[in-house]
Amino acid sequence: VALGGECDRPFLRTDAAVTRVLGDAGFPGAEVRVNGFLTDGALHAGRARAETYGFLRTGSRHLLAWQLGADSFLDDLPYSRFALGSDYRLRGYEARALNGTRILYGSLEQRFFSSRRILFASLGAAVFADAAAAWDEGETLCLGKTRLGAGFGLRLGGDPAGNSVTRVDLGFGTNSVQVSIASGAFFAAARPLSHPSLLVFQQ
Repeated sequence: VALGGECDRPFLRTDAAVTRVLGDAGFPGAEVRVNGFLTDGALHAGRARAETYGFLRTGSRHLLAWQLGADSFLDDLPYSRFALGSDYRLRGYEARALNGTRILYGSLEQRFFSSRRILFASLGAAVFADAAAAWDEGETLCLGKTRLGAGFGLRLGGDPAGNSVTRVDLGFGTNSVQVSIASGAFFAAARPLSHPSLLVFQQ
């Protein structure tokens, strides 16, 4: 009841994912998820998401990573909205710079790793470009609902598997500059497979 429920009801979640590991060259992956409550045989308060992600090696210690996806709430509920900005899918803009019940997003990031270390952490850098759009059901997607940002940042890798990376990014958007600091995997969707190879973190 505290979460808005009025009765017991089943919850349906369906996931599908595929990944192709290309040895040390990188990997592409994709996943799809649909979930929601079943009410009288119909999906209610649902959500659908699709995303592709991965990386390709562009040098002995450099990677080109990407992330491209779409996310949507299936019902028009007042409390269900996406908020893009800051470190969430749209660097270079303040938090909640874009919001809506449907979003498209993409990130392209060139990562440079060096043999230098600061204590136990590997040192690296990145240049990136983020693009995103957000709108509500019934609205038409237009340029006014899209944003493009770009910038550069530092990377400190504390885990040879790539799952513990501290990121400090300086992003530039339209009439905005944002500094974001985050820790975790490179892209959350790719957390289990951030790096099939440990070569980029070895001296």
